[in-house]
Amino acid sequence: MPGHLLGSYAQLLAKQGIAALWTVLLILGIGALSLETVKAQSASPVSSDILALVDGETISVREFEAYFQRYLRQKLYHGGSQERVRELRSEALDQMILARLVAREIERRNIDGNQQAVEEEIEALKQRYGSSDRWAEFQAKLPALRQHLYEKSRSDVLKARIEEVAEPDESDLMRYYEGNLGLFTQPEAWSLSVILVGVPPTAVSQEWRVAETKSQDLYTRILGGADFGVIAKAESNHESAASNGSLGLTHKGQLAPEIESALETIAMGEATPPIKVLEGYALFKKHGVRPAQVQPFTLVRQRVRGLYLREKRKQQWDQFTKDLKADAQITVYNRGDASE
Repeated sequence: MPGHLLGSYAQLLAKQGIAALWTVLLILGIGALSLETVKAQSASPVSSDILALVDGETISVREFEAYFQRYLRQKLYHGGSQERVRELRSEALDQMILARLVAREIERRNIDGNQQAVEEEIEALKQRYGSSDRWAEFQAKLPALRQHLYEKSRSDVLKARIEEVAEPDESDLMRYYEGNLGLFTQPEAWSLSVILVGVPPTAVSQEWRVAETKSQDLYTRILGGADFGVIAKAESNHESAASNGSLGLTHKGQLAPEIESALETIAMGEATPPIKVLEGYALFKKHGVRPAQVQPFTLVRQRVRGLYLREKRKQQWDQFTKDLKADAQITVYNRGDASE
């Protein structure tokens, strides 16, 4: 069992300090609301307070809305369209129902968590933030955080058991490799050089017009037989100027669509007309092309193994959760925005 149960939360804490502890608590729902699972209460299915029933256990509208707000904070950092929010609402309810079913399965299997790893995580927080002025305030929330981490460790144990996959033999890996050659193919690549007539980020229209005129003059010189590399070294504002504008090999898909479209229309050894880019105007010369190449199995075997195992684990977990839902009695009631 990994010692760091906070996952992405730990990264957030490391970057932002104790202020981020409160962000973590907010995301986890630790604070005014108790973290402990709300158990089923007997209530009429027609009650407007009930959003869903999972084998008779209720999910209230209020409970879901609190969960959904935390879910949104993890999924949307800068807002989103109403359509996207509706999609996430449906997704959140599905996840909430699944969490209930998984929690029940954990209890049924009597799975223990890794208490030692939890205490190590809590101790690490104390060591890092214990001298902060706000530590005493945060410390009151530690029991709830400790409980959350313990329950998560129980979930991690269950997931590890469900996703346990036998070590594949060479024939398994070869079949996966041959059936997914696109994953192990280096895309076509161009050998390119560039000349950039740069424009400052704060440039006004006049500066852009001057840069455009200069780039057109350089293009005319190239068409007249001037050496692209010599001009790049003398005139380009790109970092590649020192190496005569050479960009080496550039895979298709790495450049902006308008640049790739221009490159498609020229022959080897030719240069594109000036193209307006974020930094100014750029001219590209196409020296050669390297065709797409399938990487040999012996070279990518470890990657094949990793992708094979990841896919098998996902398949097993997906089937497990599908079976949990199929075996449960789930009813969702239409409650306006809180519905699926």
